[in-house]
Amino acid sequence: MTAWEKVPVDVSPDQRMAWSHFSHFSYSDFGRSDILCHWKPASIIRAGMAFGLLEGLMDYSFVTNGRFTTFDLGIEITFDQALWTVPLRAQFPYKVSTELEDIGKTSATLFCRLVNKLDNKTLATYRLKMVYVDQTTRRPAPFPDWFQQKYNSGKKQNVKPFVLPKSAPQVPVSAFTYRVTVPAGDVNAANHNNQASYFRYCCDAAQAAISEGHLLSFSPDISEMMGVFAGDSNQGDLLCVSLWQQDDQPNSIRFVITRKEGIQQPIIFHASMTFGMTPVRAARL
Repeated sequence: MTAWEKVPVDVSPDQRMAWSHFSHFSYSDFGRSDILCHWKPASIIRAGMAFGLLEGLMDYSFVTNGRFTTFDLGIEITFDQALWTVPLRAQFPYKVSTELEDIGKTSATLFCRLVNKLDNKTLATYRLKMVYVDQTTRRPAPFPDWFQQKYNSGKKQNVKPFVLPKSAPQVPVSAFTYRVTVPAGDVNAANHNNQASYFRYCCDAAQAAISEGHLLSFSPDISEMMGVFAGDSNQGDLLCVSLWQQDDQPNSIRFVITRKEGIQQPIIFHASMTFGMTPVRAARL
């Protein structure tokens, strides 16, 4: 029999907050330059959030069952630049805090922090907006009355709403195109793509654009990423990642992911990435 240690998780008495504790990053979280891969913090924070939900945060196991579940609508991530200087051979224990920030009739917003436990420094924040869905109709559904009464009574006041873009940006003709086939390792048991994969596809597309000289500038010190989940993909789907920069915003990249190519193809995901300013030749993902 193999022994294992359970991830320590603390949940507040009102079940509005949870803290998941980790001893260090995994070797696989680092890339070829011995710094964290740029798409990894989102997965790391999401894992901490998941452990909190499993341990009772916002009664998640009770409010989701065979008929009801939640779908992600969009995320917003910010990074402290110190995160990109974490060396592979000098790590630290960290925690992921997750808070139920806001709740509506059919949606909820969670706010997470990735915190260095040695100095209590916040290295990244992660805001997620999710929608409650009836799986029989695949349509948004209102949260149960008991859930709304319990969590509306103690929610924060004057919280700035997490507003997602109403539509995807128009892809310019000059946009760089990168193609990827969804591999088996990216999908879950239901054959749906893991939503964290889309940020990896965007980062891979940006690196390809750098290699072919299609970006005005790029720097690995990413400060913010925002993404909207507009559709779904499955194993074997051919996805097209379009990316571009605007002349007046050289420190930002826009992404649109569609099935196959063409203007009329359904949009799966669209995002933006903001970073510092260094010459393209010095940039590495």
